Amino acid sequence: MSRNSVETTSTEWLAGLSAAEAGQFTRVLQDYQAAGGETSDGEMRALLALVRRYTAERVRQAIAQAAAPGPLTSERLQTVLSLEDPLLAQVVRLCETERIAPVATARTPLVSQMLTELVDEFDDFNWWQEAVRRAVAANKRRLSTVERILRDRQETGSWEPPWEQKTAEKQRGKASKARRGPSERGPAEARRPSEERGVPRWDADELARRRAQLPQEKWDEPPD
Repeated sequence: MSRNSVETTSTEWLAGLSAAEAGQFTRVLQDYQAAGGETSDGEMRALLALVRRYTAERVRQAIAQAAAPGPLTSERLQTVLSLEDPLLAQVVRLCETERIAPVATARTPLVSQMLTELVDEFDDFNWWQEAVRRAVAANKRRLSTVERILRDRQETGSWEPPWEQKTAEKQRGKASKARRGPSERGPAEARRPSEERGVPRWDADELARRRAQLPQEKWDEPPD
């Protein structure tokens, strides 16, 4: 990449930053370019995310550590920096062990950035363990599935997916209704089929009274 193209890229990125952040990012970017780092749009975004997460000074130190051997990329920087972030390192190892894609298969700078942001948002490793366990049990070994499970847990307060919660609630309702006796049910629940057809249901006392009054006559008993 030519000097002019590098300067244009830098100017475009600095235009959207505050003065303080632009100054810090400029120093990081100079170190990054001097070490042979790429300045594509994706790399610049990932580099800025690292600066915001770890501070400019820590990223500059990581650049010095990751510069050799091999080409410098934001992914290599993320690897170096994650060693200093115990939770992120744990989550990365967990995803790699359980073969959660794309963390374990193609951890690009964009994937690393997304994982970093998720760890920032969900900072309880126990949650990650449970979410990954459920994703593996469902045979959906993807980071997007793990994220959905984490967000469902955050929103509902339960590890059961929303559709499973509704099914469980229906089953509990049916079981509770079956355990209740007729006297505990409300009018709508206690209604008999004959009543639904508009025919009154006579109880035992009413039947006895009618039999006593009309012992010799035929009379119709309401159907069940």
